[in-house]
Amino acid sequence: PIVRGFDDVFNAPHSRYAEVRGTDIQTVSELEIVADSERAGPYIIARKDGRQLFVTGHSEYEPRCLLDEYERDL
Repeated sequence: PIVRGFDDVFNAPHSRYAEVRGTDIQTVSELEIVADSERAGPYIIARKDGRQLFVTGHSEYEPRCLLDEYERDL
């Protein structure tokens, strides 16, 4: 339900200084990966009982925000 209305493919900004592995999440029976990509890994993870939702990206950011911050900090 959290992704109801989303296209099958959607863009989501990520800053990857830490890694979240789908294989690690799959070992926890209470969790399910709701949205992921081969390139960025899990993006939305939820408890199967619906009580918690985890978002690993930065959906609140404007399209160039992370790139601008990266270039600023070089």
